[in-house]
Amino acid sequence: LCETYFLLNEADKGKALLAEGLRKANDPSNDYFHRFKVLEAKFAARDHAHETYQKAIAHFSQHERWQLVMELSKELIYFQDHNAFPFENRTAADSESRSDEAVCLGYGIYFDPKAHWVGRPDRPNALSKHEIQLMRLFVKHRGEPLQTAEIAERIWHGAIENNSVRKAIHRLKKKLGPASELLSGRPQGGYVLQKDNTPVP
Repeated sequence: LCETYFLLNEADKGKALLAEGLRKANDPSNDYFHRFKVLEAKFAARDHAHETYQKAIAHFSQHERWQLVMELSKELIYFQDHNAFPFENRTAADSESRSDEAVCLGYGIYFDPKAHWVGRPDRPNALSKHEIQLMRLFVKHRGEPLQTAEIAERIWHGAIENNSVRKAIHRLKKKLGPASELLSGRPQGGYVLQKDNTPVP
C-alpha cells in the first residue's frame, strides 16, 4: 500500500502510513520494524537506502529468513545499478496482468485463480491444478483451520496420504514467497491461511 501511494504521487499518505507502522513496530527485533525502515528509505531517505537495506538483510539473516534476505538483496542490487527501486519502474501493465479475480494475500503477493498464478504481478509463479485447488480452498476458508484429512478429501477425494498433502503444501508455500508466513501448520494438526491485517507494502 505504501508503494502504491508512491506510484500515485501520494507521498504524504505513504509517509503517514509508514509513521504509524513504525510507531507500532518500534523494536529492532520486530520483523516489521525492518520492513518499514526499508520502505522509509524508499520514500525519504534515499541517501541512506544502502545502509537501511544492509541492516534489514543482516536482521533477517540472523533469524534465517532466507526468502526475505534474497528478495531484499535483489532490490539492493537493482537500486545500486539503477539508482531506483524496482517498483518505481513498473508500468500499468503490472496491474493489467491481474484478472478481476486476483486476490491480495498480503506482502504484495497475489493469487489469481483465473490466470493460474501466485506471486507478484511482475513475477508470477505458475500453479499446478492441485495447487490452484489448494489456494482456492485456503482463500475461501481464510482464517479457518483446515485439517489435513479434510484437505485430502476435498482436493484429492481422499486418495492421498497425509504426508503427501504436507509435501504438496510445502511446494505451494515456496511459490508464495513472503506470504508463505500466512499459511501455517497448526500444533493441533492441519493448516490455516491467516488473515493479514498489517499495513505491508
